[in-house]
Amino acid sequence: MQRIEFSFPLANAQNYPPAILKVEPQQPFYSLALFAHNSLRQLGLQFFRSGRGALYFAALQLKKPGDNVILLPAYHCPALVEPFIAAGYQIEFYPLQADLTVDLANLKKLITVKTTHCLLVRYFGNAAEVNSQLAWLSAQGLVTFDDCAHDLQSFLQPALVADAAICSIKKFIASSDGGVMRLKAAQPARLNVVPLRLELKNLLKTMLSGWQQKSAEQQQLLPAVKIETSAAASVAEAIAVHSKEQSNKNSFRYLRQIDKEQHCYRLTQWQFYHTDLNAVLARRQQNSQKLMAGLAYSPLGRLLWPQLPEHSAPYVVPFLLNDSSSFDLLRKRGLQVFRWEELAPTSCSVSLDYRNRLIQIPCHQDLTAADIQQIIQVFSK
Repeated sequence: MQRIEFSFPLANAQNYPPAILKVEPQQPFYSLALFAHNSLRQLGLQFFRSGRGALYFAALQLKKPGDNVILLPAYHCPALVEPFIAAGYQIEFYPLQADLTVDLANLKKLITVKTTHCLLVRYFGNAAEVNSQLAWLSAQGLVTFDDCAHDLQSFLQPALVADAAICSIKKFIASSDGGVMRLKAAQPARLNVVPLRLELKNLLKTMLSGWQQKSAEQQQLLPAVKIETSAAASVAEAIAVHSKEQSNKNSFRYLRQIDKEQHCYRLTQWQFYHTDLNAVLARRQQNSQKLMAGLAYSPLGRLLWPQLPEHSAPYVVPFLLNDSSSFDLLRKRGLQVFRWEELAPTSCSVSLDYRNRLIQIPCHQDLTAADIQQIIQVFSK
């Protein structure tokens, strides 16, 4: 099994106040329909505990005899990499351009006779050129993975371009878990079913969560008050946890045994089939456009993309900070923003820079006009 030492985290979430506005949706009853959307059932979907679990199963199913060498992007969350380590792949990384697209000319230079697989990521919902690049990779004889964890819209297209595509349900609807996968050559996964006792417990928890979300009053982001926590101590704690998890070469920080073995909740699958996903995607597009218009002249930094990519319904709005310390300010005000801090060793200057400065801003369907205005105001100070 290949050993990869990911970089240390830069912050510790436990040292910030509870998030008031979160990156992922929290309202489980958004655009639910009594009857299922039957068009989804024609896509041959397979459901898993998480997107990591879906990627792990796809990696196992698409292995070739002998050595398997896969090209993965240098900018990533470890949850993208760990399934391939666990599946026994040898991993190499390719660099990215400043807009997180792939330079095909550079990618060609990395493909050797030993290269067997390649994965492309639709970062934050940007599908630019991915289909044509996947088709080119397939023409070179490589097995291809389409990571649509951030791009539900592309995942749901009738034609499957790659040999496998995965998406994270939890990023787009307020489910308790869930990853979903499509394979060109469908092989049903044999997974453990969630025990009925836990299923009922999750159902009650979800219903209570939905009621609380619906009845809660509008919450305001916090003023820019100082939280009495040592930044050095915060990072030291995060590094200590990271080091402990990395100390056992057979353990992973994100990929758990349950991800590899268990089906998602039945409720998650029901939510996916019964949610008006077109309404979800349309609302995300609207929210993204409003946020991008309001953040265009922020003194804290700039949008990664000045305009919403065509046909995009983003998971988040990517924003490049002028100063990485602004991340701390935003989190202290109760705005949950994500940042991919734990990277495999790389010489990709874009990835190393974005580890510090590229943040992910929520744009999900639960956000109200007032929520969006609050986010814009936080970024204007």
